[in-house]
Amino acid sequence: ERTMTITYRLVKGSALTHAELDGNFIDLDTKVGLNWVEKTGNYTATAGDKLIVDTGTAVTITLPASATLADEIRIIDGTGQAATNTLTVDPNGLKIAGSSTDLTITDDRAAITLVYYNVAQGWVLAEN
Repeated sequence: ERTMTITYRLVKGSALTHAELDGNFIDLDTKVGLNWVEKTGNYTATAGDKLIVDTGTAVTITLPASATLADEIRIIDGTGQAATNTLTVDPNGLKIAGSSTDLTITDDRAAITLVYYNVAQGWVLAEN
């Protein structure tokens, strides 16, 4: 079991954009991925990405080659065509739900959240 301490620093009238996690200062805009972005082709994700994917053609999202506990990536089939044009998630040398094989999404309008756990399990599905 691991305990994390999170400290937020707010300035009156400003948005929350920075935090301290276990004594390390992080920029929430880049680490947490506050904004959704559209992807229309193959893409290599980074921790914190929130991706709306155009599945008008088959697309592969490649996960980062390294990850740490609680890294998160969200993926949505934005155009609802994954049943026709597969949305593939490549674990890039890590694992997804304990498996080294690609995760294929073939359900239209699917939305998943992947959270990194450890070497044995890799990225686990938090929501699907």
